Amino acid sequence: MPYKMVLLDKDDGTAIITLNRPEKRNAFNMEMMGEMDMAFEEAARDKDIQTIILTGSGTAFSAGLDFNWAATMDTENLPPMASTVRGRSVTHNERSFLTLLLKMQSIPKAVIAAINGITLGVFSFSRWPVI
Repeated sequence: MPYKMVLLDKDDGTAIITLNRPEKRNAFNMEMMGEMDMAFEEAARDKDIQTIILTGSGTAFSAGLDFNWAATMDTENLPPMASTVRGRSVTHNERSFLTLLLKMQSIPKAVIAAINGITLGVFSFSRWPVI
C-alpha cells in the first residue's frame, strides 16, 4: 500500500518504517498515526519480516504532537488520540496514539527505534531499544 506520511521499505527480513513529515519535524497528526498503524500492521502480518525499525526522515526523529493541527480540533468531537490525552478510555478498534503504542509493543517481532535527531513526547520515554 502506498503511504505519504510514513514510508515502508522491506528488505532481507527487515521492515523500515520512516516517519515522513520532515517539514514538520515528523510531528504527529491523525493521518500520520493512521498510516503508522497500517504500516505496522502490514509489517507484522508479513511472514518474511523478523525485525521492524522505526526512524524519522530529515533532521528530527519526531517533534511529538503537531500542535498546529491539534489547535484546529473540535473539542466537542475529539478524535481518539486527543480524547486519550484527556483521559478517556479507548478500545482496541479505535485508532489512537495509545493503541498504536500498544500495537508496537505487542508485535511478536523485534521493534527497534533508530532515533535520529531530536525526539519529544512519548517516544522519549519509551522502553524500546534505541540505536
